Amino acid sequence: MDNLYRSMTSNLSGGKTPDDALFRRFREFQMDAAACGPVVQTDFMLTISSLTNHEEIEAARGAKGDSVMLAYSMAKSSIYAVNGKRVGRGTGHLDVLWEAIGPQGRNIVVGQWSELSSASEEALGKANRTMRVF
Repeated sequence: MDNLYRSMTSNLSGGKTPDDALFRRFREFQMDAAACGPVVQTDFMLTISSLTNHEEIEAARGAKGDSVMLAYSMAKSSIYAVNGKRVGRGTGHLDVLWEAIGPQGRNIVVGQWSELSSASEEALGKANRTMRVF
């Protein structure tokens, strides 16, 4: 475990935190304006990212124990950029976007986030093949 931490933090300097060293996966996809709410007039590119452990915990707190809302909260938290421009955190922009894309748009984001954050069949197979029960 010490070696893992050292390898993660060896390139940190200038005030960077261990979260800065974490690998993030990104997924960019086109949001169809027809699937979004009436406020959205044109298609746009949406980028989502994998979440850090801290971000997952914050999203879980926002879901307040509701398992259905947990997926929506994590998917909303994963929104990273619109048309390549970062979505500001704490500015209210994320809330406006989440409302503007409507229920169908939110469903698309949840599906994309679910695929992004899921382990591959190969990784699951490897885990199952090497599993030991004590």
